[in-house]
Amino acid sequence: MYLSSIKKISVNRLNNSKQERIVFLDILRLLAVFLMIEGHSFDVFLSEKFRQSGTMFFDLWNLVRGITAPIFFFTTGTVFNYLLIKSENEKSNPRVKKGIKRGLLLVLIGYLLRYPTHTIVYFGDVTAKQWQIFFTVDALHVIGIGLLLIVLIYLAEKKIKFDLSFSYLVRAIIIFAISPFINAFNWSSILPDYLAGYFYYGTGSIFPLFPWLGYIFAGAYFGSWLRKNSQTGLDSNGVLKLSIVTIFLFVIGFLFNHLENNYLNGFSYWHPNSAMVFYRLGIVIIIVLGISLIFKNDYKLPQFLSKVSKNSLYIYIVHLIILYGCAWFPGINKYIGKSFTIFESFILTIIIYLSVILLLFAKEKVTLRFIQNPKITS
Repeated sequence: MYLSSIKKISVNRLNNSKQERIVFLDILRLLAVFLMIEGHSFDVFLSEKFRQSGTMFFDLWNLVRGITAPIFFFTTGTVFNYLLIKSENEKSNPRVKKGIKRGLLLVLIGYLLRYPTHTIVYFGDVTAKQWQIFFTVDALHVIGIGLLLIVLIYLAEKKIKFDLSFSYLVRAIIIFAISPFINAFNWSSILPDYLAGYFYYGTGSIFPLFPWLGYIFAGAYFGSWLRKNSQTGLDSNGVLKLSIVTIFLFVIGFLFNHLENNYLNGFSYWHPNSAMVFYRLGIVIIIVLGISLIFKNDYKLPQFLSKVSKNSLYIYIVHLIILYGCAWFPGINKYIGKSFTIFESFILTIIIYLSVILLLFAKEKVTLRFIQNPKITS
């Protein structure tokens, strides 16, 4: 009786998923996690002598790394807000509570991955450098806060009975535009480092909210637009609109680039200047257009790839632990980091892919066993 109920629920969910899933979103999420693992793995394995600017491999790899995080953030905002709006007709939108829980959990995990001591409660031996690393703002912090803010905006929209979807795009543009000025200010002079790191790179943060939160908001806008205007994927009208947006972003990027080169401190690829963030967003939209045109909604993604796509955040966390470790697990980087050729790094990256996928399916198998055997949990 219990098993039959589980099967019925699973079949219903599968049918609903098949009816309403937009395939290119799954492909986009799959691409995001694929590029993220590739970038981190090569960064851990590749020897310094192969990191020479001006060589075709290094410049191409560096370019791809530069757009990987924007793709990951944009995809996260798109998928979450799309599902949030899709569930709004239910009596109590389950995505609200799920979004709050996931947002808080991701921020917590972001700190746990950089926890300064394996003793959990004793901090007597923790150095100033370890505290700085602990308070570093990384991708998980940005995603967690992004999800929480999307939920708050959604609840505000319901409260005032007004469509705030367009406000995501406005927020994204404002964040991109003011990021150079936000980062130019010394936030540590007025805030403790554990808060200042959310605003600028000065404390060692890798992904402060400015400009990276902008990509999540841009994705959230795209998710809401997609849900309300084209629930089966991008039609010709949607492709045209996105193409116009892309041209607009590159024009803005060109103008800001001119401004920064002549009136600010010059152009830097890895820093949050407004020119580069607009260029990156334009490239992300080009990728979205390409995937949507190649993979129509009648395309059937293989089941194992679909599972990988749906568990992208889990895979992201697991591969970080394997590569960089945490307070309770040293990670590969500590022992064999930056000591391999390009070919060897490529092979090792494939091994990392296989490892995280095997761990994912092991987790799924254990979870299914607990569902099918409730006595295990009693």
